[in-house]
Amino acid sequence: MRTRTRGFTLVELILAMSLFLVLGTALVALLARAMDFLDTGSQGTEVLDKSMDFLRPLKADLQNVLVERRGDPGVPEIRFYSDYVPLDPGGKGRTTMWAQRLAFVRSTEEEAADRVTRAAGTKAGAQAFLDGRNDGPEAAAGRLRAPGGMQEVLYMAVPEDPRDPGLLTLYRGIRSPVGGPGSLLDPKTVRSAADLKKVAQPLLAGVLHFEVRFWTSRTKSWQPDSVVPSEDGPALSWDSTRGILPPGLRPNRFPFARGPASLADPRDDISPRAVRVQVVFEPTGTDVRIARLLEPVDERQTRVEVDTPEIASLTDDRAIKVGAEWMSYSSILGTTFSIVNRGFRGTEATRHAAGERVRVGTRVEREIRIPAFREDRSFR
Repeated sequence: MRTRTRGFTLVELILAMSLFLVLGTALVALLARAMDFLDTGSQGTEVLDKSMDFLRPLKADLQNVLVERRGDPGVPEIRFYSDYVPLDPGGKGRTTMWAQRLAFVRSTEEEAADRVTRAAGTKAGAQAFLDGRNDGPEAAAGRLRAPGGMQEVLYMAVPEDPRDPGLLTLYRGIRSPVGGPGSLLDPKTVRSAADLKKVAQPLLAGVLHFEVRFWTSRTKSWQPDSVVPSEDGPALSWDSTRGILPPGLRPNRFPFARGPASLADPRDDISPRAVRVQVVFEPTGTDVRIARLLEPVDERQTRVEVDTPEIASLTDDRAIKVGAEWMSYSSILGTTFSIVNRGFRGTEATRHAAGERVRVGTRVEREIRIPAFREDRSFR
């Protein structure tokens, strides 16, 4: 007797196919999430690496700050100074951004261990400065002046390419001995991005924003991204001499200023207890997309249309950078960003053409305490 082999029914086949479809979809979703996790992890690692690239030298510089200066003739001034330099990166004939400049003097106790600095000042008549440019050959030729245990340091971020003013490079400059013509402490030495590139070297690329705020004797909180400065908030600029910047709370003003007569008086010099450094990096990775404006934007417009609104998912910063201008937004509806603040983070509200680049960034903030600070306690 022949045994009849029973096959699968149509219903069973449909059920099996449905099960495989569900399992396949779940597997694809799981793989996609794993790839997103790996990509996010690599982005986080890259941001961490970038942070360390500038935080390590900046922290070392600030922890060796010198604040005391004597009034004797011929002794170089020691300053802790920060202001904002007006820039026109797009060549439009007007200021569209303000680049913060941070300059101070630090001690350099490692001179005896460095071959170049050991050779500096060994020959009479030396005129060259230790500035990171041709120091080795100048030391070998006996042209370097003695550093004197002090070094000027300058930090500033500027556009690398005038055709893309939104993307910045952070520069660091050094100079020993302190003072004299061309000093990094002199506000007249760096008045443009071109001036900066003559006296400093690139430290960090892919920067969208660089900012330093200062803890004063009456500061109660850092008040991050505060648009309106207040007396109990951090100072936006600093002038240790109290004789260069005028009084006030806004950028390029100093709340503890005393007037030009204070410039030559070292007895009332002050420096901050701590600084809060904020750097915004341009995201990297496979998910990063290029976004551009769909329509032109004027100086007062509060609705901005972007061809790729998904860029907002790459950051929780709630800010976009259109060209060189920062804008903060409250919400996104379709392709439209609802803007609540135009021209912040040291930028100016300007017109933008359709097709202009739109960016978001990954923000990193650190507080760095300065051991050798000096406050004016009369303001407490």
